[in-house]
Amino acid sequence: MQLTAEQNAILAAQGPLKINAVAGSGKTTTLIQYAATRPAGSRILYLAFNRTVRNEAAARFAALGMNGVRVETAHSLAFRHVVARQGYRVRSSGYNTREIAGLLGLQISGEKHGAYILANHIGKFVAHFCNSAEARVTDIDYSALVQDDKARTFVSNHYAAIERGTRLLLSQMDKGEVDCTHDFYLKKFQLSRPVLPFDYILFDEGQDASPAMLDVFLQQPAVKLIVGDMHQ
Repeated sequence: MQLTAEQNAILAAQGPLKINAVAGSGKTTTLIQYAATRPAGSRILYLAFNRTVRNEAAARFAALGMNGVRVETAHSLAFRHVVARQGYRVRSSGYNTREIAGLLGLQISGEKHGAYILANHIGKFVAHFCNSAEARVTDIDYSALVQDDKARTFVSNHYAAIERGTRLLLSQMDKGEVDCTHDFYLKKFQLSRPVLPFDYILFDEGQDASPAMLDVFLQQPAVKLIVGDMHQ
């Protein structure tokens, strides 16, 4: 395979790398060639953003006889470390507003649909926290994320209840009292500060990664290479 000068420079690099590559420039090919040129016996993890990219990469590694490369998504890796070991039950999708209101027994007097509006903000806060790099709910100012003036007023008036509900729903998932979401077990994985047993970690489509995913990646002692397209 004929590689470009830029690709050869990547293969020759020794330390961590962050690569900006536009669509169609051979990002995955470069990562595969990088893996192929590492020293024999190297423990290599290839991280894909989603299942489709993971399956395509796994097929390409297998076709080249590189069966020693571990191919995962951040969620599949987190599932192995958290769900499989701790026995959490996982929902196929997140909780909707009505479900959150019911689980938390939410009530607001004097405001039409107040409990559902509160539940909607709790759901958004939970999702934002789980995808963030922050360690605590209180590290995030949820009100700063709200753009609509009417919604901002509601959040200002009920911030303590929103934060309390967010922490309670997370606690219920953590204790196994309710099924957990995919975002939750990824957050649980991130907060466990895992040290992954690999010499090299290659992250494809890094521009799509959440801060929680990136935090796990950046904390690893392995040689790290992340590829993404800043225009996407």
